[in-house]
Amino acid sequence: MRRRTRAFATSGLVLVGLLAGCASGSEPSTGSGTSGEGESQQGQAGLASITLGIFPGATFAGLEVAKDEGIFEKHGLDVQTSMSQGGAELLPAVMTRSIDVAVGNPVSVMQAFSKGLDVTIIAGYGKDGPANNDTSAVVAMPDEGIQSAKDLVGKTVAVNSLQGALELGIRESVRLDGGDPNGVNFIELAFPDMPGQLESGTVDAICVGQPFMGAVLENGGEVVLESQKESGTGDTILVTFSSDAFVEENPELVDSFRAAWSEALDYAQENPDLVRAEIPDFIGMDPELAADLPLEGVSAELSMDGLQAYADLMVQYGVVDELPNLDELTDQ
Repeated sequence: MRRRTRAFATSGLVLVGLLAGCASGSEPSTGSGTSGEGESQQGQAGLASITLGIFPGATFAGLEVAKDEGIFEKHGLDVQTSMSQGGAELLPAVMTRSIDVAVGNPVSVMQAFSKGLDVTIIAGYGKDGPANNDTSAVVAMPDEGIQSAKDLVGKTVAVNSLQGALELGIRESVRLDGGDPNGVNFIELAFPDMPGQLESGTVDAICVGQPFMGAVLENGGEVVLESQKESGTGDTILVTFSSDAFVEENPELVDSFRAAWSEALDYAQENPDLVRAEIPDFIGMDPELAADLPLEGVSAELSMDGLQAYADLMVQYGVVDELPNLDELTDQ
């Protein structure tokens, strides 16, 4: 649904404070070709340039495959990527127009929206399903004695963003398994740091995706919980978001990006071998490991049911006081 313009009277200092409540860590470095207020810059060969924020993960190798196939160019776009720790870190960059579009977890985006920030979800991205088992899960070492969700009570679990999608999925899984969802201790770590912290015993379990999960499994770790599936939130793992201002100032550019995004993600989903072949160069993974790596499902289609599931959990676990208006939050 196309959103109506909302008026914001938020001062710069208040904006910084609100962003600090939705994201942690340093602001990501950005690539060239970001668009300024009310206009988009031209990229290579007259293509319209869009800067896309992503974070470390095998799932994004599919974007390089789509670039090589010329899908973005076909839609008149030069897409430059900016790497960050996680989607929550990308929120400040989107809000300040350092980058145009980003991929992140839906909870951080909905939390920002509930705090009055200028953010809108324009498409889907990641989803889990029966054909994509073990692409993201809670992993522990065998000697921790964790066999199911309720065994996480009293344990320390690393997630990439506190009060984010992964934490809520784990809490709900614990509740459904008969444990106390408030009895799990969460700490925030970057995905690349999680395997080392787990193996050193600093944390008892980590919630992580590929390729980092694969590295832990190679060293004797075990999948103890697929929390997004168990909690019913796997239909919407990641979303694609921008700012209201960028969307409303660049409607044709956003429509072109959305069309290219849909084609690019469909192409990646339909060509998993090409994606696996790209992973070694994209994230420096051993080619033999990449050849058998489970891949996360991707789709530009946005699941409103998936967003609603997270919105309900946000209220249930005190992340927000009231349900966000999903019709106002989304632009499709």
